[in-house]
Amino acid sequence: MSIWDGISNIDVAVMVDVDGTLCSPPVCGKRVLRPDAEEALRELSRVAHVVLWSMSGRHVGELVLEQFPQLAPYVSYVAGKADLPCHLIGLAYCIDDGAVGGCVKRGNQVIVERFNGGDKSGALLEAAKIIADDIRRYAES
Repeated sequence: MSIWDGISNIDVAVMVDVDGTLCSPPVCGKRVLRPDAEEALRELSRVAHVVLWSMSGRHVGELVLEQFPQLAPYVSYVAGKADLPCHLIGLAYCIDDGAVGGCVKRGNQVIVERFNGGDKSGALLEAAKIIADDIRRYAES
């Protein structure tokens, strides 16, 4: 998907939480990227706009993209959870390490175990595939 300007309507977006989901929370200013993060974002970007979001604000997603520039080609937008223009998103999904509210319906959330580094579980990629498959089914209907 292309870059989203945050002011135009879009059909589908997947919000991916940053700390604890995409990567570990920072320790001495550095985060550890979940091993399957790049593949998961690639999978999602094929079917939807990918939004990195954080309860702490947009700057957290921007810091993650600075530290892990290989993720940038798959990300359409970065937002704080409180600042996301939900009214512009037709169908919203999210992957997070905790339940979220706002513009994401409960059925469109995939909760993954909190990541603190070293996890080889593949949970993020599995969540991405679940959501991507659901979006494909939705597009076909």
